[in-house]
Amino acid sequence: MAKITADLIPQGYSPIHEVIEMYKSKSDFVHDLEGYLQAGVVLSTPKFFLMGKPVDKNQEPLGQWYLPEDKCNAWFVKWASGRGCLKYMMETVKPLAHVMFSRIKGNNTSEYKVYDWNKFHQKINYGTKTTISRNQTS
Repeated sequence: MAKITADLIPQGYSPIHEVIEMYKSKSDFVHDLEGYLQAGVVLSTPKFFLMGKPVDKNQEPLGQWYLPEDKCNAWFVKWASGRGCLKYMMETVKPLAHVMFSRIKGNNTSEYKVYDWNKFHQKINYGTKTTISRNQTS
């Protein structure tokens, strides 16, 4: 694993600031961040930023917090910005059956996409670039 040093920080690019810019107010971001710090996963480096949590993929993910482990069948990725963040997440957290998130294209946000964990892990291991994923604020 690479050590974080100043030479790893891309000049003029900050994944966490890219995510913060998607919020109407910084306090909304802080509120979301607090929730994910308490009941999810937050991965932040100079190269990437990610917020996710275990959920039941058959339910709306935004209101799900503190589910019993046997009810969680997917990792819901609220935010993913920067190259390699999803791969790092999948190598760090306990695997679940699925991964789910939506994508931003211009001003449009797609419906939630649900992927089989193993197939998605294979896909990102082939170097697929992930720039940003966004799900509406909870």
